[in-house]
Amino acid sequence: MSGKVLFIDDQMDFLDLLKVRLKNEEYEKFFLSDPSKASDLIEKEKIDVVISDMNMPKNGIELFKELRRDHPQVVRIALSGSLNTSTLLMAINEGDVYRYIPKPWKVNKEGKEIIKNAIDYAHFLKSENNRVITIEKLEEILTNIGVQYEIREKIMISLKDLTLIQNIY
Repeated sequence: MSGKVLFIDDQMDFLDLLKVRLKNEEYEKFFLSDPSKASDLIEKEKIDVVISDMNMPKNGIELFKELRRDHPQVVRIALSGSLNTSTLLMAINEGDVYRYIPKPWKVNKEGKEIIKNAIDYAHFLKSENNRVITIEKLEEILTNIGVQYEIREKIMISLKDLTLIQNIY
């Protein structure tokens, strides 16, 4: 399995443990103790998954919100040993967190499977199958589902106007 995973935690001993426990995993691993460097590394290395501690000097929710905004196809996983329900819900809803892993994390088979699934999901998000729908495809879908003629005609006129605008720019 190819993939690139970035681990972020301000506790270096935890990152060192991850390096040892995950050394035989087939994906590339990157480790940061400073979340402010994450965006540059994600751009440079084309990271698929970010696994970050929620309790660092830079709030984990803010980090996930930035990642969602700037790198929407990067899958985000939250790590925390002391996360209350409202904070977890904020991370999920505002940062679009894929999974939550409680600390202490033993880096067991289940945790490794979470990472592999996240890499697969990231590949899906970046794949051709997940592209924005084309005007032609939307027209075909509308025709196939039997949308009322008047509605379909109004949509098609709007789509033609959109096509003209796209061709100009």
